[in-house]
Amino acid sequence: MEPNQEKYESYKRNFERLNKALKNNFYFEAIVVEYAVMEDRMQSILSYEGNEIKPKQNEYISITRKKNRIKKLSEKKNSLIGKYYSEALFEKINDWIKDRNALFHALLRQKYNEDAIKNIAEVGFSLSRELINLSKKYKRAVINQKNNFE
Repeated sequence: MEPNQEKYESYKRNFERLNKALKNNFYFEAIVVEYAVMEDRMQSILSYEGNEIKPKQNEYISITRKKNRIKKLSEKKNSLIGKYYSEALFEKINDWIKDRNALFHALLRQKYNEDAIKNIAEVGFSLSRELINLSKKYKRAVINQKNNFE
């Protein structure tokens, strides 16, 4: 199977899982899938114009580091990436990451609040969809820009 087809199948399978998790109140599972989607989209966003963060041997590149790199690139005057990724989006993602981390890293030391967990899952779903859509638009713009310079 081609790598793009594999990724498509993986996204399809995981979005089915995500939708089922949200529908059946499995919010932790939904949040895990959303996090993975956001992290993958950020990695792809960085790769479109060759802005990947090169990991050192056995280094894990965090979602926050990827987000910060995209943010920094988008702040450059007249940058293509800046036309697609706004300060407001970065703030929403940052808030979601903080909420997700607070939930997961103190899970056994806090009172269970299903409404708060559901909210994190629903916001994560919305942000995941937004990143996917923006990523597609940005990728098309990068391809168009390359074609116009050839």
